[in-house]
Amino acid sequence: MQLLRNVTVVTANLGRGATVEEFEDNVDRLKRKVPGKSVFYGFQEIDEGDVPNEMKYLREVFGDSHRFVGVKTKVPILVPKTFEIARRNVEQGSDGVKKLQPDRYVVRAVVFPKGHSDRKVAGVNTHIGRNIPALQDERAEDLRNLRQELNKPMAAWLTGDLNKHGFEVITQPERRVVTAGLDYIRTYPSDDVRFRVINKGTVRLVGDGHNAHWAQMQIIWR
Repeated sequence: MQLLRNVTVVTANLGRGATVEEFEDNVDRLKRKVPGKSVFYGFQEIDEGDVPNEMKYLREVFGDSHRFVGVKTKVPILVPKTFEIARRNVEQGSDGVKKLQPDRYVVRAVVFPKGHSDRKVAGVNTHIGRNIPALQDERAEDLRNLRQELNKPMAAWLTGDLNKHGFEVITQPERRVVTAGLDYIRTYPSDDVRFRVINKGTVRLVGDGHNAHWAQMQIIWR
């Protein structure tokens, strides 16, 4: 029997350089302005060389409504409590490079709607390092790691800062849902699961040049 759920998927690089007040205003704005009851957040640059205690504040704002996956990375996923978590995967890609980047990870949350443990889908979140000559080997390693996670036999969506304009196809089948500078949302359907995009939007952030981007989607299990 077909099952359908409406979700909102958000990608948000909360950046470096924001003051404590600016960061908290950014998070509060996301909480207010992103539509939908089942909102999945893919954050990047959490507690990455910042003054604000970012993870602590995310827990204050979203702790009652969400579960957290990948909290020891800079790229956590927040899963709404309307969904259950079947598996949490944190895969390290490239090692950190002094003065250039921290360790890089791909975080994957396999989830299902409450009461439907046989209807799974995966949310994947990552942040690939800057597209500069000194980090090309690391970027290649991170892309291999990301592709490996997306090639697992399960429908998925991707949120991420890929640090490249017009990023190439990662794996097929792929649908480009949001392309906004360096920030992306993409979906990867399967024979049993497809995604239907309903609406898209942006939430203005201050402090680092990134905005947050969201897509409301229907997930349809056949």
